[in-house]
Amino acid sequence: MIRWFFGVILLSVLLFGSIFAFNNFKNQKIAEYMASMPEPELPVEVLTVGTQTWRPSIQSIGYIEPYQGVDVTTSVAGMVEQVHFESGARVKKGELLVSLESSVERANLKAAEARLAAAKNTWTRNQKVYQRKLISAEDVEEVESAYKVAAAEVASLQATIARLQVKAPFSGQLGIREIQPGQYLQPGNIIANLESNDNMRVRFIIPQKDLPDINIGMPVELHTEVYPEQSFNGSLNAIEPSVDKDSGIIQLQAKVPNPEQKLRSGMYATITIWQQEQANTVVVPQQAINFTLYGEMVYVVSENNEKGEKVLRVKQRQVKVGQRRGDEAVILSGLAAGDMLVTSGQVRLDNGARVKIVTNDFIDQTQAIPVE
Repeated sequence: MIRWFFGVILLSVLLFGSIFAFNNFKNQKIAEYMASMPEPELPVEVLTVGTQTWRPSIQSIGYIEPYQGVDVTTSVAGMVEQVHFESGARVKKGELLVSLESSVERANLKAAEARLAAAKNTWTRNQKVYQRKLISAEDVEEVESAYKVAAAEVASLQATIARLQVKAPFSGQLGIREIQPGQYLQPGNIIANLESNDNMRVRFIIPQKDLPDINIGMPVELHTEVYPEQSFNGSLNAIEPSVDKDSGIIQLQAKVPNPEQKLRSGMYATITIWQQEQANTVVVPQQAINFTLYGEMVYVVSENNEKGEKVLRVKQRQVKVGQRRGDEAVILSGLAAGDMLVTSGQVRLDNGARVKIVTNDFIDQTQAIPVE
């Protein structure tokens, strides 16, 4: 029984030992085969880093509003007697828009003007009589007071009638008419919208960190989705004096000429505030920058002499990225003019990988990594 037990143990040891030896032999042969394989050259597209003049900018989104714009209304109640404009008409400052019914006020004005004329004649006569010492100074002052009261009554009625004549507060374009003759208006009822759109304003916000980089008068460029191929140029004309304590943003305003009347109030626009140009700036395509947990990285190609052979290898390098615009990004540190930067094909690369430089047409094709 004991001999049988030890025999089984010996057979098991021999069996498992054979399996282990076979696996070890197989792995050794695989390693020898892999070691004999030539190192693959991964195709990459490169760019020689240079410097250029870069114009920094601050980007934002805002909305357009008229330089002057109001809802025309009346300050007094009354019946609409006549409307003197059509929807969409262009008007000049002071042009009559609406006449409210004023027959009672005009009748009262005529009566007041008659009383004023009588009071003035009485005052004039009393002044002559007083010069002859026939009446007292108190009598003259009483008549003069009555004359001034009559004059004030006339002025009050004239002002009331003027308030019943609604006029354009400035030159511009009217919107759709909101009233009809015979309608009773209350103070605050909208007659029509009036906008002066020869010049427009755009209101937008920026983070407080950009505040030191802006000044009144800086050039501003607008783009809208309504006219995607056209830019509108203006200048920064107002900076809000306070920063929003909850969001840390500050509000700005720019003035934009609108001679073709293309910009309309309420439109949204992308805004670019242009700053002073910076010379000798390293600018690279954004596609060359890789984002990792440790920061932003690029691959730089270097030429090495290995066993008498010139070999191109890549080295991963951390960079500090500044402003981005479109497909380009400013590199603040980590790259220098003359570096050979990988711009395409870096998805397959590791630090120290061997590469070969190809053209864009070649890199677009599916490249198989050589195995022999």
